[in-house]
Amino acid sequence: MAAKTWALTTPADDALKNTVPNLIRDVKEHIQTAAGFYSEAQSTPDLTIAIYAGVVYFGTTKIEYAGSGDVNLGTAGAFETTAITADYYNKVLFTINSSGTIEMTEGTANATLGSVTAPTIPAGKFPICMISIQDDGSATAGTILTIEQSEITQLQGFGRIHGGIDTLITSMTNLDDNGIPHAAISNFGTLFPTHFERATRPARSAADTITVYAGTVINVNEKIFTVASDTPLELNTNGSWDTGTALNDAARAGNDYYVYACDNSGTLALLVSANSTTPTGYTTDTSRKIGGFHCLCVAVGTIAGHTLTDFTQGDILPTTVWDLKHRAKNGIQTGKYFSQRIQKWVYIYLQSGTGVNSTSVNGGTITDTRAYWDHAADAAAVGERLLWDYEFTQVALGVQEGVSILGAADPVTTGGHLDATSRRSISNDGAEDTCGVVFQWCADVYGSSNALLAGGNWYYGASSGSRSRVSTYARTIATYIIGGRFASEPL
Repeated sequence: MAAKTWALTTPADDALKNTVPNLIRDVKEHIQTAAGFYSEAQSTPDLTIAIYAGVVYFGTTKIEYAGSGDVNLGTAGAFETTAITADYYNKVLFTINSSGTIEMTEGTANATLGSVTAPTIPAGKFPICMISIQDDGSATAGTILTIEQSEITQLQGFGRIHGGIDTLITSMTNLDDNGIPHAAISNFGTLFPTHFERATRPARSAADTITVYAGTVINVNEKIFTVASDTPLELNTNGSWDTGTALNDAARAGNDYYVYACDNSGTLALLVSANSTTPTGYTTDTSRKIGGFHCLCVAVGTIAGHTLTDFTQGDILPTTVWDLKHRAKNGIQTGKYFSQRIQKWVYIYLQSGTGVNSTSVNGGTITDTRAYWDHAADAAAVGERLLWDYEFTQVALGVQEGVSILGAADPVTTGGHLDATSRRSISNDGAEDTCGVVFQWCADVYGSSNALLAGGNWYYGASSGSRSRVSTYARTIATYIIGGRFASEPL
C-alpha cells in the first residue's frame, strides 16, 4: 500500500498528531534539556559563536559534545562561509552528526533576508542552530558582518525527537488509507521503548467484555503498534485468551486478569491472560502487559438502587479496569478498584497477609489480632496506607446499614458474604465486607493512645455500617474483631 502524506484531516490523523507531543515527552529522559547545545554570540560580537556542551541519542547511541567557544565563520575559520554577492544575505545551519562532529550547511543567498532559501536539516543529523548572515561588501569567503544574538535561532529543542528528524517525518507519512500508521514502525520503537498512549482508556463494554480502543499506541519489542479499531475481548470467546481456551464465569470469579499487547511476527495481537508476567506463547520481549481487571467473586443479586445490581459471578467489575496510565502508583493492582469519590486505589477485600506479603485477595485469611501500628506498618511495606475516616464512608457506600454478616460469626476468610438479611455485603464500587464483618483501623488517631475504628463487626450488627465509628480502642490493642483495608495513590 502506498504511503500517505500526513495531512491533518481525518480523526485518525488527529490521533497521530496528538501522540507526537507525548513521544517527545517520553524521550526527554535521554536528552540533556538544560543548556544542551545552546548557541550564543560573543559578548563583543565578532564572526564567531559559542555552542555549549550537550548530549544527544542517535537511536540508542549516546553522543556527548564538549562544547566550543570559538565556532568561527570568518575568513580561514573552521566554518568559513562561502563567498556570496556583495551585501547579500544567507542562512547557515549547524548540526551534529552521529560521530559527535559539528557540521555547517549553507542556504541559497539572496538580496533580501526574507527571500533567502534556508538550508534543510540533513538526514541523520541533530540540528543545533540557524544563523542569519550578511556579506560585508567584500564578496569573498568568510567576509561577513559580525554575528549578533538576535541573528541566532535555537533549533536544539526541535531536534530532541531526533533519530533523526527525518526518520520521524518519514514515519509520519507512512500511513495507511485510513490515516493510521502501518502496524509496526521500528524506527520509533528504539526511540520510545516505553511508549504507551491512548485517548480512551480500556473499559468494560459488556458484562464479560473489555475493550481496547482505536488509536491506542503501544511499543512492543521495539516496534510501535497502533490499535486500528475498537477491539473487544469477550471473555467467553476462546480467541480472546492467550491459551486459546476461555475461562467460564465460575473459573474467573474473584480473580485478576491481564491484557497484553503482543508482537505476533510483526502483527499486533491483544490477548487476555491469567498470567501476571507473560502470556502463554510469548516472552517478555514479544509481549507487554498494558492493563487488567478483576472479576466479581459472587453474584450480587437484585438490589434496588445499587450500582452493581444483577451483576453475576465472573462479571468484570468496571472500577477495577486499569492500564499503564490509570493505575496505582506503587505498581500493585491485585484485588483493587479505583474509587472515583476519593481518587484512590482501594482494596476490594479485607487485608490478608502481613508485611510485604500484605494483599487483597478473594478467599484470603483475614488478617486480624494485630495492633494499629502493625496494620499501618503492613500497609507501608507495600506502598499503601490505612483509610481516613471520611474515605471509609465513601468506600462503604451501598452496603446495608445496621446489619452484620449472615450468621453473626467470624467468617475467617474474605469475600462473597451475605449480610444478616441475606443481601450481598458489597459496596457500590465493589468493595467486599466493608461493614458488619470486622472493624477496620482508620488512619485517624485520637489523643495519645487511641485510633479510629470503622464499619462495625460481626458481633455488633446494629451498630455496623458505612458511618459506624468507635474511638475508644487503644492503638496497642490486638483482637480478632479488628482488621484492615488499604488504599494507594494513583499514578
